[in-house]
Amino acid sequence: MGVLDDGSAAPASPAREQKLSPEQADLITRAFLRVFEAYAHPGAFIADESELPFPKARIDQALLISLKHAGSEPTRRKLGLAYLSLADWQPRVGRMLSKGQLSAEASGKLNPSQIQLLATQFSALMKWERIVAEERESRADNLKVLALG
Repeated sequence: MGVLDDGSAAPASPAREQKLSPEQADLITRAFLRVFEAYAHPGAFIADESELPFPKARIDQALLISLKHAGSEPTRRKLGLAYLSLADWQPRVGRMLSKGQLSAEASGKLNPSQIQLLATQFSALMKWERIVAEERESRADNLKVLALG
């Protein structure tokens, strides 16, 4: 039956969710979960929104609907983590190196221009990490308000 395990939850009521049916939400959620699961460690990277299978706002909406309809606790936990991790995709990030990649590159012998490039990339990463952290906090608060987290 999809991520909406048992179908026992009440239908979604907020107006913003009326645009997606539970079936549409399930389709979008499944597409996002495939992308989400392809990244080994949520929170260890920042990716460009363009890598998402649907617009970020649509995935956000679909995950909330799927969370409200999820029947089992393991499914709710997985969807909750996916909802929080949606913050890891940001607009116009481009190709962003993770901290681990930056550390690995910095451990070799570097010339001054490579050091400057790494410093620039590290600075950009730190900026994006602040943005992601703020969005994650907002998403966590949203889950609490909706009694889903």
